[in-house]
Amino acid sequence: MTPEFVDLERRVANVVHFATVEAADYAKARVRVRIGPNVTAWLPWAAARAGGDRSWHPPEVGEQVVLAAPCGDLNQAVVLGSVYQAKHAAPGDRATVSRTVWEDGAVLEYDRAAHAYTLDVPAAGTITLHLGAARVVLTNDGVALECGGSRLSVTPDAITLAAPAVGMSAGGGSGTATLAGNFRMQGQLAVTGDVSASGSVLDGGGNSNHHSH
Repeated sequence: MTPEFVDLERRVANVVHFATVEAADYAKARVRVRIGPNVTAWLPWAAARAGGDRSWHPPEVGEQVVLAAPCGDLNQAVVLGSVYQAKHAAPGDRATVSRTVWEDGAVLEYDRAAHAYTLDVPAAGTITLHLGAARVVLTNDGVALECGGSRLSVTPDAITLAAPAVGMSAGGGSGTATLAGNFRMQGQLAVTGDVSASGSVLDGGGNSNHHSH
């Protein structure tokens, strides 16, 4: 067997490998992987997008990956992606479901058959949405919505609304808006139309709506 043939055989054997991530340098987006007793040099991994649009979901130490080496040269190899293993099994079992499960228990899922999008974050976590001046923050304690000078806070104990102006209508302005409970107002109240009350309406002096002059 000639040296040339031996080298060719070695290169062909090195074209594709199953490997395990041995070390990671996230600042440089490189990993070293173990193939049997051997550990490679620092290698890049393939990303879903790496142009004007970019994604980041790096492999971790202990993760099983597939390695591709052009011409069998491991110095030019690239980690193509991950492979499920016994201790890190597939997080789904249906073709209609796209799901990401994080180690802390968070789950992002879309089920196209049910048309259902779910984001489940552990109770200690936070979900934040930004769009221009609008900001929505969800925590275990409540929901906060801000947009410019307007703020809405929803907690288990109260709903608080603060804004330069507040408008409310039901049925496009022709319906009925019902408020249930006890209310206290600070400031003046202007009403266009009649005011009806089944109980007494008292002024500061204690005079009711039934007071006669």
